[in-house]
Amino acid sequence: MTIAEFNNQFEHFLQALIERVKVKQQEYGRNDNPFHNFDTDARFNKTLPELSLHGYMSKQLVSYFDIIDDIRKGLSVDIKLVDEKFGDIIVYLGILRTMINQKNYEQGNNKSDEDSSQFL
Repeated sequence: MTIAEFNNQFEHFLQALIERVKVKQQEYGRNDNPFHNFDTDARFNKTLPELSLHGYMSKQLVSYFDIIDDIRKGLSVDIKLVDEKFGDIIVYLGILRTMINQKNYEQGNNKSDEDSSQFL
């Protein structure tokens, strides 16, 4: 694989992630609250929304470990499955990052997140 091919595949994966976020937001958001499902689940289970999100993500993490185990065993792994599971993990981490940033903002610990590229 060349660097150009790598960059092309990576950019395609990132574009698919943007679309996945939009789909997930339709699933998890409600009443203009992007964290609705996590907030509601947290109330049901008397926990934090961040821990609720972790529970959602755990299923994807198990799949991630299964994929790594299949690779270790020399088995073929469907790239569509990889894209789905890895993409979901990245989306959950992005949602968690946004939840943390929002909580910091509400507590007065963040003035703005306008230049979030600084942490990259």
